[in-house]
Amino acid sequence: MVMKTYSIGDMAAHNTEQDCWIIVQGKVYDMTPFLDEHPGGKKIVLKVAGQDATKQFDNFHNQAILDKYTPKLCIGKIGESSDVTLTAQEDHEPAEDEEDTSIGFGDMVPFGDPAWYQDYESPYYNEHHREVRNVMRKFVDQEIMPFCFKWDEKKEVPKSVIKRCGDLGILANICGHPFPKKYFKGKIMDWLIASTRMH
Repeated sequence: MVMKTYSIGDMAAHNTEQDCWIIVQGKVYDMTPFLDEHPGGKKIVLKVAGQDATKQFDNFHNQAILDKYTPKLCIGKIGESSDVTLTAQEDHEPAEDEEDTSIGFGDMVPFGDPAWYQDYESPYYNEHHREVRNVMRKFVDQEIMPFCFKWDEKKEVPKSVIKRCGDLGILANICGHPFPKKYFKGKIMDWLIASTRMH
């Protein structure tokens, strides 16, 4: 049986939950009917929808898995003329300040992050927790990480860092629930108070 040939341009249009194609080892797979059955969840597949997912697939699956699902899901192959495009797409890395928040957060590796972290529905976490996470990540990346080596060498964290945490309202997070507002004279962030309501 002759397999139908697709180009990278053909693949780009099939990148949604209702129409999800991926490339694995040069073959095109229509993952749409399999999304709900994927053991790692549909989101990790949607992250590479319309793209070459060979590298990601090989990291977590063996050839037997491919052999099992090829008859059910394979709909064609990628033409030879698209090899250069494939390489360029595979090597693309997001810019340092580029963050894809459309499908959760983190590496999207099954069981590699808490389920809520990848935006699966949870009764325990909400948008306030995500805001806390974003604010803390920005603070640590900008005001902590660049100086860790220096502080480690000196075996001392400057008191100004602790003061800065207090000024931002971060230290209030260790006070527990319910938050003792009447004893706290510093800055209280709305997102911090809101996030403690769920604990």
